[in-house]
Amino acid sequence: MKKAIVGMSLKNYINLPEESVKLASAIQSVAEGHTQEAEIFILPSIGTLESVAEQLSNTKLGFGAQNISPKSNGAYTGEYSIETLDAIGGQYVEIGHFERRNYFNETDAMIKQKVELSLSFGMTAILCVGERDENLTYSELYTFLEGQLVGALQNINVEDADKLIIAYEPGWSIGKEQAAPNSHVWKTHEIIYTILKNNFDDIVANSIRLIYGGSVSKENAYEITKSDHVDGVFVGRFGHKPENFETIVKAILKNKAKGG
Repeated sequence: MKKAIVGMSLKNYINLPEESVKLASAIQSVAEGHTQEAEIFILPSIGTLESVAEQLSNTKLGFGAQNISPKSNGAYTGEYSIETLDAIGGQYVEIGHFERRNYFNETDAMIKQKVELSLSFGMTAILCVGERDENLTYSELYTFLEGQLVGALQNINVEDADKLIIAYEPGWSIGKEQAAPNSHVWKTHEIIYTILKNNFDDIVANSIRLIYGGSVSKENAYEITKSDHVDGVFVGRFGHKPENFETIVKAILKNKAKGG
C-alpha cells in the first residue's frame, strides 16, 4: 500500500534562513508522529536550503529543491546544481511547476532533462503538470496532459517509477482562495492514471504516485483525497502555519485509513 504524501513548498515567501529553519523545525515536529503512515517533505527557498538541511539532518522529514539546473555542472550562470543538493542530503526535486513554465519559459525538453538528472542521482522527482484553461473538454484536457507527461517521461525506466511523484496543479487554481472542484481533481487524476497506463504500462502507472496541488487547505484536504487516484497533496501558503499543516496531515491520514 502506498503511503499518503504531504509535501509543502515555501516558494519565495520565506527567504531568511532563521525563519525557514524555524518553520522546518515546527514541521519536523508534526512529521515525527506520522512517518510510518505518510511521506512528508518540505521544499524551502533555494537560499535557505543549506540551513534547513542542517536542521533536518538525522530527522524523518524529507527536504529538497524547488528547481535545479538541467545540467549537473558547467557554465550555467545563476543555476542551482543537483550536485549541491545531493551534497547536503536533499531527497526531492520539484520540476516543471506552472510558474517555472509560465514565467521562465521552461519547455518539456528542459523538464525532461531535469527529471532524468534527478532520477540519476537517486532523488524523487516531483513532476508538476496542469492546464492553464479551466474550460477544456475531456478530450482537450487528456491531450494537453498527455503532451506534458509523455514529453517528460518518454524514456523512463520501470525501476525508476516509484521515485516519481506527479503533482497535478492546474494553473487556474494556484494562488486562489479555493482549490479546483473535487470532481475535477478526481476526474483529472483518473485521466493522468489512464495516460500512464496507455503510454507506458500497468507497473509504471501503479508505481508513480499522484498528488494534487493548488490552494490546498485544512478545509479541503480531506475531500480532495477521497479518490483512490489521489495519493496526497502538495501544500503551499495555507500550510505555512504549522498547526494548519498538521490538520492537513491528520485529515489525509484519516481519509486514507478509510480506504480513500
